[in-house]
Amino acid sequence: MQNKLCTMVVIATLAVFFTAFLVVSRATGDLKLNEIQNAIDAKSANWIAGGTSVSGLSEEEKRQLCGLIYHPVGAPRAEEKGETVIFGQPTSFDWRSHGGDWTTSIKNQENCGSCWAFGSLAALETQINIEGSDPTIDINLAEQYMLSCSAGDCGGHTLPGTMNFLRDPGTTDEFCFSYQADDGVPCSDACTYCEGRMWKITSWDYITPDFAAVKEKIQEAPVVAGMAVYRDFYSYTEGVYEHAWGELRGHHLIAIVGWDDANNCWICKNSWGTGWGEDGWFRIKYGECELATTYSDFQAYSIFELPKKVISCDSGGTDKDIFIAGDSVYIEALGLSQSTEYKVWIQPNPVTEGDSLVSGKDPSSSQESVTTNANGNIFSLLIWSIPSEASATNSEYDIVLDNQDAGTVGTYNAADDAIDSSAVTGILAPVAELSTLILFSAGLLVLAGYVVLKRKLFV
Repeated sequence: MQNKLCTMVVIATLAVFFTAFLVVSRATGDLKLNEIQNAIDAKSANWIAGGTSVSGLSEEEKRQLCGLIYHPVGAPRAEEKGETVIFGQPTSFDWRSHGGDWTTSIKNQENCGSCWAFGSLAALETQINIEGSDPTIDINLAEQYMLSCSAGDCGGHTLPGTMNFLRDPGTTDEFCFSYQADDGVPCSDACTYCEGRMWKITSWDYITPDFAAVKEKIQEAPVVAGMAVYRDFYSYTEGVYEHAWGELRGHHLIAIVGWDDANNCWICKNSWGTGWGEDGWFRIKYGECELATTYSDFQAYSIFELPKKVISCDSGGTDKDIFIAGDSVYIEALGLSQSTEYKVWIQPNPVTEGDSLVSGKDPSSSQESVTTNANGNIFSLLIWSIPSEASATNSEYDIVLDNQDAGTVGTYNAADDAIDSSAVTGILAPVAELSTLILFSAGLLVLAGYVVLKRKLFV
């Protein structure tokens, strides 16, 4: 009885301490938010502080989110505030509402200083939509590939190091290497046919640190940009941010997708999830936090040319390169000749320049013909319904799109045709297997006939 009473007392005491801890923590958090909001009001700033998905993190965890390593490229200059309105440029611009939403969804870097990967790929994903003339392409690129395969890690990376890696070798898609917020994951964990799924920029360069130059580049595509992060930024919920409270915590890479002169601000995409800021986005006052104002490697633009790309996928458009019996193989294609007829072939891997495309080697029942849209794209085209009785043995295939209006029809020509060397792997063509069985059976019949004939000759 006495032991039971002692246990109850211990439990009750722990409960009291835990409750007190929660009360003190909440009170401390509320006091800090009040202090931040008071500083905002005292500065007559136009934003609101509140609880966010990152405001409750420890100070060390907050620092971890800032993974841009400062790397100056020349002698420092004084900040150049620029003019609010630049002659000849629109007073506002936003890739989220420029005849459609050309941006992709907000992501979350989690407890890893991989903002350098997220900020750069935020810009590249939108560039793919822009170059493809279709805001719905929305390729989801793999930050984990950059984290596992480049010199960067959860401790951060420089902007030139990031952009050079995106130029060569580039990155793959999220389906091929899903994000794990862990720089210890080996590069070899990427999907087997990763090399054929790479996306890369053509080149990149720094932007002169003045508003006119940055705005000019934003109208072509989002700009990759670095900024200083102060303690109050973690508690940003809405409005036009400007630093009002707390010391510097680090530097952070984001993408600038637009501006609004009426509110004197840049419009930016962050990588702290939708529970922070304006559903993951933020607006920041011109001239704040070293954004687009200092002579450094803090802002860069990239040039991206949409390659001819064939992507195997399921019926919903999700990338897929391993198919089994009973599956349906679909493709999407980007960057092809506009309004042009192509014939789709499935051929044994590898297909090389000058190879003839042979119907007898195609495991599907027929070759689909399709005409690209006005932007040179193809979406959700069914090319093969694999029989449910197909063998589970793996064979590798290439999907080739043969341009019917250029080059040598029926032959793979890299200049005119398109190929996905990673697609449709992990299946054995049932047609090919049936042919093998027929030939084997025919061989047995010939052998049996020979034996019978031989017996008759020697009887």
